[in-house]
Amino acid sequence: MTSPARARGVPHIRWRRTLPLLLLLAIAVHVVLPQLATLESTADELRRMRWWAVALALMAQAISIWAYGYTIRSVARLTGDTIGGFVAARVALAAASVGVLSGGPVGFGAAAHRWLRDRGITAEGAMLCSVLPGLLNLTVLGALTTVGVTYLFVHHVLGHSQTVTLASVAIVVGCFLVAAAWVLSNVERTRKVIAALRHGWRRVRRRPRAQGGDAEADRKIVDAYTLLRGGGWHRPLVGAVGKLGFDAATLFCLFVGIGDVLHPGALLAGYALPQLVGNVSFLPGGLGIVEGGMTGLFVAMQVPSPTAVLAVLAYRGLSFWAPMLLGLPLAFGLERSWHDGAHATSKPAARQ
Repeated sequence: MTSPARARGVPHIRWRRTLPLLLLLAIAVHVVLPQLATLESTADELRRMRWWAVALALMAQAISIWAYGYTIRSVARLTGDTIGGFVAARVALAAASVGVLSGGPVGFGAAAHRWLRDRGITAEGAMLCSVLPGLLNLTVLGALTTVGVTYLFVHHVLGHSQTVTLASVAIVVGCFLVAAAWVLSNVERTRKVIAALRHGWRRVRRRPRAQGGDAEADRKIVDAYTLLRGGGWHRPLVGAVGKLGFDAATLFCLFVGIGDVLHPGALLAGYALPQLVGNVSFLPGGLGIVEGGMTGLFVAMQVPSPTAVLAVLAYRGLSFWAPMLLGLPLAFGLERSWHDGAHATSKPAARQ
């Protein structure tokens, strides 16, 4: 008999496959990366750390998580749904942890969709909340990458081969942004793309087509599109900018804590591009790619190796490991809440 979790197409976390890979990558990153600097110099940087700046970094990361929840709340409003700020941030953290361990954006979207539906959000609202915030974050990250790459080009930081690689990445990002803008510029194209995604997701989950459900979903999509074109996109976009802006501020505060104040262009150059590459990679959370890319770029911009290594590892501890470890128990709590609700509703039906 199929369990309730599988019946609703819940992303199954592949602990045995993902956790060993995650641990091996973590060990490799945190052992190999510090070899770029001597242990003595890194220890000196750690002793001189300004802990008030670390506290500011913690605050910045907390605001970044809250901004992600604000994005989800703002998207839910487009379909007339309401969700509390704490619940939205909780769902964002928990779904992000599931995405790291299983399926990436697909795992995130499936988990967020299920938990939002469990809290009374309509199917259309949950669908938009599980897809649109990620697209907005990727769009903002693409814009920040463009600024950072421009800084690298203007200051001639990289060599010829590295410049060609960056140009290739910029072209791919540009094509994605142009395609997204082309789709979103017309309501009919937007409706067809979302309908195709909905159809594909239904086939993956092996769910039957609901009678009259597609027409109602299309109507909700058109209404949400009208709100977005009429200015409703402002709040979700502000949330995405806040999410990535305060995440970058976390890294900035850590550099300040070590005693190296970076130029904003240099900060974006070292922050955005590795994050973008890590997001599109097959590795969970871009582990290894983000750390290595950030450290390499900051060292190329004349940041001392001990400073770069310590700042990047501390940043990943606050922005990746801490939210993931916090999100896992939240995910278990949301799962337990759903199962309790499912059993509570199934008992009266069974008695009938």
